[in-house]
Amino acid sequence: MDIRRVLIIGGNTRHIACSAKRAGYTVYAIDRFGDVDTERCVDGLLTFDHHLSDEELDEYVRKFDVDAIVLGSGFEMREISQGRILGNDPKIACKASDRALLVKKLDQLGIPHPRVFTDEIEYPAIIKPRYGMGGRMCRVIYEGLPPRDFVAQEYLQGTFASVSVLSTGENAVALAVNEQLVGVPWLGTMQPFRYCGNVTPLDTKHNGRMRRIAETLVLELGLIGSNGVDFVVTKDGPLALEVNPRFQGSLDTVELSTGVNLFDGHVKACSGELMKSVQSTCFAVKMVVFAKNKMTIRKNLDVNGIVNVPSIGKEINVEEPIATALGTGATRKDAVHMAMKNVLLIKRAGQV
Repeated sequence: MDIRRVLIIGGNTRHIACSAKRAGYTVYAIDRFGDVDTERCVDGLLTFDHHLSDEELDEYVRKFDVDAIVLGSGFEMREISQGRILGNDPKIACKASDRALLVKKLDQLGIPHPRVFTDEIEYPAIIKPRYGMGGRMCRVIYEGLPPRDFVAQEYLQGTFASVSVLSTGENAVALAVNEQLVGVPWLGTMQPFRYCGNVTPLDTKHNGRMRRIAETLVLELGLIGSNGVDFVVTKDGPLALEVNPRFQGSLDTVELSTGVNLFDGHVKACSGELMKSVQSTCFAVKMVVFAKNKMTIRKNLDVNGIVNVPSIGKEINVEEPIATALGTGATRKDAVHMAMKNVLLIKRAGQV
């Protein structure tokens, strides 16, 4: 598979595009945010500020001469009329992302998951859009029925986790088990299940089981390349929640913790070559900081340890991400401490 020039399409492409650039590719991106560090690591960038119709997306894609296209978050189910998709076919990704269909597959495979209510709901329950990402629009209800195209499942307490998997379609390897930071008010979000970052690795006695489940599920769904499986780890063990048939937000912490290049692993897996299992050599933390109020960026955030860097003068609306803090350390505590110092810098970005 001779691939040298790639186009990344997604709501936020920075993590994928920069991984591809580090792996030696010529990289182009179609991206919503157009952050400072995204622009720096790509060879060409187009941004958008509204939902792209199929016609608009095709028009954008035609502007680039590339060998392959990678569909990132928000675009993994979009059909592209031209170009070679490097990763999952959007039709396969659509089935894997469908929370209602996934429950049936989990039952067939005997994989434990939270109960999904089809008739009588036991409250409190969590409702989720049938398709969705990043925990947006997920919430707890105490009465009533979910809206159309939502699913209702039992509300369980536990630690949210994800497993990062590479797959050739014939074989799969779980590279890392990650803790998920979900709905953290200190990071600015008021949405209780919104994705706020990761800690890699997550060390639990259930890691081996989560790895095996993730590898099995990715293969059973016919997925290739980089994919993720989300879990909630309760006192009784891990339960599978959903599948992300695309690069995940945990890319940053997986690469920092293990030293691998996930984009390189993705390309090789799509051509049938599977990376060997890897080990974490340190802890890595990612924290996405959201705006509590509408703000204008007043300070330069283009410093070591901060990514998804907005330009000075950019306006950020309530509940939109401002920037992302990273941290590494020999212990989880050390890595979190480093990331939190960068969070404080981001929070001060709107101050004169």
